[in-house]
Amino acid sequence: MLWIWLAFLAFILLLLALDLGVFHRKAHVVGVREALAWTAVWMGLGLAFSVFVYFGYENHWLGLGAGVDAVDGRVNDGSLATLPMANPLSARALDTEPARPSRVEAL
Repeated sequence: MLWIWLAFLAFILLLLALDLGVFHRKAHVVGVREALAWTAVWMGLGLAFSVFVYFGYENHWLGLGAGVDAVDGRVNDGSLATLPMANPLSARALDTEPARPSRVEAL
C-alpha cells in the first residue's frame, strides 16, 4: 500500500511542477476567463480522483479496501456503513422518542 501513497505524492508533485514551471512560466495578469478555466481544470481533476477512489474501493482495484484497516483492525467490507451511528438519518437511528423540551418558567 506504500507504493500507492508514493505514486500519489509523485503525481501531486508532477502536477505542481507542470503548473508552476510550464503553464505559468511568465508572470502576467490573470483574467476572469483564464481563472475560471484553470479552476474548472483543477476541480475536474479533483472530481476525477474522487471517482477513481470510489470505484477503486468499490471494486477493490489495486487491492484498495480489501485489506485490514489500520485504524480498527477490521477488514473494510462496507458492512459498517449500515449501522445507525454511521448514518444518523437512517430509520433505525430515528426510532427513539424525541427529547421533551425543557420548561421555561416566567419570572
